[in-house]
Amino acid sequence: MILNALSPGYPKLKEFVSRQLYARATTNRRTWAAFLKYSELSDAKARAALTDGTLPRLKIEQMPGANGRFRGSTDPDAIELAKAVADTFEHNATDPDWQLLVESTILHELVHWGDWKDGKDQPGEEGKAFERAAYGRDVNRPVKRTRATAAHPASCGTPTCRR
Repeated sequence: MILNALSPGYPKLKEFVSRQLYARATTNRRTWAAFLKYSELSDAKARAALTDGTLPRLKIEQMPGANGRFRGSTDPDAIELAKAVADTFEHNATDPDWQLLVESTILHELVHWGDWKDGKDQPGEEGKAFERAAYGRDVNRPVKRTRATAAHPASCGTPTCRR
């Protein structure tokens, strides 16, 4: 992935994606098998997509009510992560639940990206099917309280950590 958009505002997110995501995805057999199945990418292309400096670009965007997004018809070489997720992750980067959310969201959006690349849309919601196959559930924002972001001192800006 091309991570230039993450600097300098998201150093912890960039570190996690560039140094941990590849290993987390490729060494967990269940996750990797599900990713290959639902993204419809070859092993080599899937590994390349997780390598810093290759397409797609990872962008941070406002998107209330969603953790991530892929918009193939308007920006087919990018996947997006919700700004609220990125902001909260910066203050909770060592929290395993937030690491899992970022991992699953990025892989979910890469599934859509891979599916788009082959020109044959799978029936149903392949991103959710991937999450169920890889993690046994639809991974969502942690329900526990998290540290507030600087932008939202009273809360982290998500329903999961409002006071």
